[in-house]
Amino acid sequence: MGAYVSEGALSRAAYESRLDGASKSQIVRFSLLRLIMPADEARTAVFGELSDLKETRGRVDASLPVHEMNLIRRHYPGIPVSDLVRLGLAVASGVPEEQARVIARVKRGRPKNRS
Repeated sequence: MGAYVSEGALSRAAYESRLDGASKSQIVRFSLLRLIMPADEARTAVFGELSDLKETRGRVDASLPVHEMNLIRRHYPGIPVSDLVRLGLAVASGVPEEQARVIARVKRGRPKNRS
């Protein structure tokens, strides 16, 4: 589906609907659902409820754009993705970064070259 919108329409809709961080397609989906249901229901339909998250103690698949993964790799070369994800989740949960590094087993700085 494609639609033409005026410049700034997506930003205004995201701001007014408190959809910070939403993708363009999520904003459009929310806006269309908002035509037929209250904002809370539309928000839940697009983003789900926190209680709907299925916690797992195993593999979690996610897709990141290549350029974002390259940026992360540039800042944390040689560190396994699982360790980086644990670090990111800990920081996002409000754990101070130094403590999060211990939890995720991620050392500060670039690894030393071994000769």
